[in-house]
Amino acid sequence: MKYTFPDGPRVLSVYPSSEGLGYVLFLNEKTALDWGVLRSAGHKNEVYVRKFIDLINFYEPDTIIIRDASSLTPPSKRITELIEMLAETAKSHDLFPHYYSRHQVLEKFQRFGVKTKHEVVQVIGDLLPELKFYQPPPRKSWESESIRMSIFDATALALTYFYGQNESEE
Repeated sequence: MKYTFPDGPRVLSVYPSSEGLGYVLFLNEKTALDWGVLRSAGHKNEVYVRKFIDLINFYEPDTIIIRDASSLTPPSKRITELIEMLAETAKSHDLFPHYYSRHQVLEKFQRFGVKTKHEVVQVIGDLLPELKFYQPPPRKSWESESIRMSIFDATALALTYFYGQNESEE
């Protein structure tokens, strides 16, 4: 049985990190249809590309959004290669990805008066109550980042895309 999605263009945003591949599927800036984090052991990049293909085949998105590799600090060879592999995979499915950096995300979220990544997460939780349950607590300096953060990073990328679209329509 094939799942039927609501009508409208679907936007799939992915955020590769050292811990997994966060993703979120949007119908519009106010409607997140699905989200999660893909994890892998072993040959991570190859596994993530296969899982990304599965996401594309299942969700049939109209737009793909990917984290901008040039803004990685510090640069990670594996994550940079994965981003390139995801972009090539998207293009092979006739989807031409949009890229956003952390700086661009924070710039778009300035409208909410935020300055930090955690403040962006709080705003996302307020805008999309369905994600509030997944909101990680503030990270202490000695703690590693929660795996759930990649869901919010992918969401921030998608909202950056939508806010840019809205500005160009004004």
